[in-house]
Amino acid sequence: MKKVIKTIVCLVLLGNLFYLYGHPTFAKTLSTPYTFAESTNQNQTQRVTISNLSQVNSVTVDNGNVTYSVDGNDITLNLSKGTGYQVQTGGTYTPADSKTVTDTRSTSPGGSSSSLPSSISYNSGGYTGTLTGGTATVTSGTYTPADSKTVTDTRSTSPGGSSSSLPSSISYNSGGYTGTLTGGTATVTSGTYTPADSKTVTDTRSTSPGGSSSSLPSSISYNSGGYTGTLTGGTATVTSGTYTPADSKTVTDTRSTSPGGSSSSLPSSISYNSGGYTGTLTGGTATVTSGTYTPADSKTVTDTRSTSPGGSSSSLPSSISYNSGGYTGTLTGGTATVTSGTYTPADSKTITDYPLEKPKGSGPNAFPSTVNYNSGGYSGTLTKYFFCGTCNVDVMYYEGTVTKPASDTRVWTKTYSGTVTKPAVDTRVWTKTYSGTVTKPAVDTRTYETRYQYKVTINYNQYSGTNPSLTTNAGINLNGVDQYFNISNSSQYKISKNISIGIMFKPTSTSIDSRQNLLSDTEGGGIAITLQPNFARTYVYINGAYQTVDIPINLIGLNKWNYIMMTYNGSTINMYLNGDFVSSKSVTGTIAYPNMDWNVGAEPGATSPSYFFKGQIENVRIWNRVLSSTEISNASNQSYSTSGLVGAWIFDSNTTGKSYDISNYQNDAIGKGFSPTITMSASNVDDLGATLNWSSVSGSTSYLLQRDGSQVYKGTNTSYIENALASETNYNYSITPIFTHGEGVSATKTITTLVGSLSLESVPSNINISNVVLNGKTQKIYGSFGQKLIVKDTRKTRDGWKIRVKATNFKSADGLRTFPSNSIDIKPVISINQTKGLMKGSPTITSSNQFIDNTNGAIIISADSTDTGYGIYEISFPSNVLEINIDPKYGFSNIDKSALEYSTKITWTVESGN
Repeated sequence: MKKVIKTIVCLVLLGNLFYLYGHPTFAKTLSTPYTFAESTNQNQTQRVTISNLSQVNSVTVDNGNVTYSVDGNDITLNLSKGTGYQVQTGGTYTPADSKTVTDTRSTSPGGSSSSLPSSISYNSGGYTGTLTGGTATVTSGTYTPADSKTVTDTRSTSPGGSSSSLPSSISYNSGGYTGTLTGGTATVTSGTYTPADSKTVTDTRSTSPGGSSSSLPSSISYNSGGYTGTLTGGTATVTSGTYTPADSKTVTDTRSTSPGGSSSSLPSSISYNSGGYTGTLTGGTATVTSGTYTPADSKTVTDTRSTSPGGSSSSLPSSISYNSGGYTGTLTGGTATVTSGTYTPADSKTITDYPLEKPKGSGPNAFPSTVNYNSGGYSGTLTKYFFCGTCNVDVMYYEGTVTKPASDTRVWTKTYSGTVTKPAVDTRVWTKTYSGTVTKPAVDTRTYETRYQYKVTINYNQYSGTNPSLTTNAGINLNGVDQYFNISNSSQYKISKNISIGIMFKPTSTSIDSRQNLLSDTEGGGIAITLQPNFARTYVYINGAYQTVDIPINLIGLNKWNYIMMTYNGSTINMYLNGDFVSSKSVTGTIAYPNMDWNVGAEPGATSPSYFFKGQIENVRIWNRVLSSTEISNASNQSYSTSGLVGAWIFDSNTTGKSYDISNYQNDAIGKGFSPTITMSASNVDDLGATLNWSSVSGSTSYLLQRDGSQVYKGTNTSYIENALASETNYNYSITPIFTHGEGVSATKTITTLVGSLSLESVPSNINISNVVLNGKTQKIYGSFGQKLIVKDTRKTRDGWKIRVKATNFKSADGLRTFPSNSIDIKPVISINQTKGLMKGSPTITSSNQFIDNTNGAIIISADSTDTGYGIYEISFPSNVLEINIDPKYGFSNIDKSALEYSTKITWTVESGN
């Protein structure tokens, strides 16, 4: 044994104190961090593989939660609830910006600068803002500005009029100037006023300035100041005023239109009344005093319109509208003329003597009644009118009217002319320049996603030993439910001390509820090697109690091959894993065993097995001695000592029915709970047998066929023919695939043979009898059979059988002559050969010649019901089996001495009973 570090560990398990001592450290404790890649999944499943992992002590994570499960060297980590962080996954970010932008807005020609807004919105290239307008300036066109001046005008009442009749203000509109003139205080500018008086009054009547004295009345009524009367006028004298004789002068006044007005709106003359002067002022030629004016214009325009070739002149309009270069108007069309093309009027003509020829002798009916004419533009249908039968060839002449349609390629053209006008145009364009600061907001198209990253630290033990390496198809899978192997109880296993037991296994359960038995015969004694949640525990019944020795479960490789060896030398139980010593317990005594079978993969139990193992088992061996450390190490590498070997079983995927014990004791392990991998069927079932067929199984070396538990065939074929069965009988068959290390589970098939019978399967039909020349004496001739007689007896209830043969008396073909009875005898058969069925004693052959042409015939064979087999029998006859006696009294030829034919009929019968 290796020298090991002396470490004592005390564990209390199931009330038993035992020690782990004197063994090396098989597992080192390590701590490894694992940082996993970023992921958008908060919940993640990660897998870590650690070679030779024996146990995980703890798993921590830098954020969130972690749970884990272990499967051999693989650790599955379930990570959740981690803290995420934002990661930009796409898009861009453009920061906000501003710049000074200048833009212009202009009015339409003649527009007002006030129509331009004081500010405008800006939105271009991502920049937005408000641009403030500057002072509008004229960028094109012209403008005459408004003007004002002080104007004085006079209004007077008529003589004697009242000052209140004068308006407080008057309108002014002259020379383009308009406005309102406000009146001042009315003053008397001419005339007088005298009030009435009650007294002798001298009254004066005066004419209106410039009036005539004759216009003064000779008398006047007086009514003034309460005084009334008639005043007689005297001689009119000039009492006041002056007389200015009529005068005239030339006055010039100005009238203007409103801006853009028409000179025609100015009157041709205006009334004048100022300074005593009145009259009519005649207007001169209006002139432009401000602004610009583009005068209307007119010109004579000529245009042409043409038809399409062949068109009609009537399709050309009588007039057309003109609108070009600011000039508009209507152009009146002239007379249409042909400017190109020609016109050919339609025509028709009569065609006569249009010939059509056919071979001589064709006759008039060979010609069509009409023919189509198409030549020189003329077309039409011609009808036949004269047939020339005397010509060199047959000729039919046709006539008719053909037409030539009109052809018109003329192009008609009409010239249009007229006066067009161009209105005045105000082209002024007002333009205002705007400037201001515009801003471009930040643009953020960035996209983000939340990512999670976990950093996991695993604290674990790493096994320093080496697990066995087996081929991938080694071992047999046990399902942990009902599959196991049974090894019958035998005295060679009841080893009280100096025993070694080894087992190669691969566990596949990720958890063990209670325990799983690898090998045991325990039930009130014995030995059991088990797997439990925390350890691999071995039970040994010594001194009336189970002694237990453990291997920590973390040293057992899940989904890996492990080799456990236990030894007991009468004082110490030692446990080894994969060739390395692990633990021991000192206990002196002997092992007591129950009267129980051993189970591989389960515990036997008093009534039924339990604690089934889930995984693979490849090898189980028992020695009646304690193996050395070298032998134990070799055994973990599949090199086994044969010295002291009392049981050895190799399991593989094929040995589901039986694993051979390769020790000298040959106590095979019987599989339980497995299903067959082979199938079986039957065909051609009859009253003597059947054909058994089975499927081929890969890897098998041979097949074992049994009937009712007895071997009937062993070999490599996949079918077998049975031909010696009893009729109406059930037979139970099983087929078992045989392999190097054991046998598969057998497939079974039950067949029932058909109802049997007693019959003649074939009788001789060709009897060869030679011709004979009669000599007047008694003569013998012989006959032979060309076939065998075949008898079948497959009855389930048998009472023997016999063969009877009878022949009719020979009779001539003319029916006039018949041989006497006992003229034909038959010789004994020479052999009976049973070809199918149960072989037993042969039927009895009648040993002497017998006559067959009599009432009873002859019994040639007898079969006893008990001493004779059953099946198919072939019966052979000797040559010249028939002997025919010819008595000259009965044998005749024809009168002309020609041969006369005689015949007999032979009947074969198989009769039941003997």
